[in-house]
This record gives sequence, structure tokens and C-alpha cells, in this order.
Amino acid sequence: MSRPRILQPGTSYTFSKYFELPYAPADILAEFDCRYERQRLDLPKYEGNFNS
Repeated sequence: MSRPRILQPGTSYTFSKYFELPYAPADILAEFDCRYERQRLDLPKYEGNFNS
């Protein structure tokens, strides 16, 4: 059984329009055959001094 389409063929979507859709981001990404994964990002820390 296939799931109903979220995005309508032939319809133009702007970037902000995706955020107005009443669907979870994972469901919208599935329309593009994509997925995302959340994970913690540990960035390096700057050890020097800031002079202004």
C-alpha cells in the first residue's frame, strides 16, 4: 500500500512553503527519497584571546 502524496505534482514550492506544510520534516523528505539524522555536534573551542 502506498502512502498519499504530500507534494502536488506541477506545483511550485518555495523554501518557506515547506515550513507551512502540516507534515513532519521526515515525511516531506521522504517525498524526495531522502532522510535526515539528528546527532550532537561537538565543535572545536578557540583557545586564543580576542583583542578589540
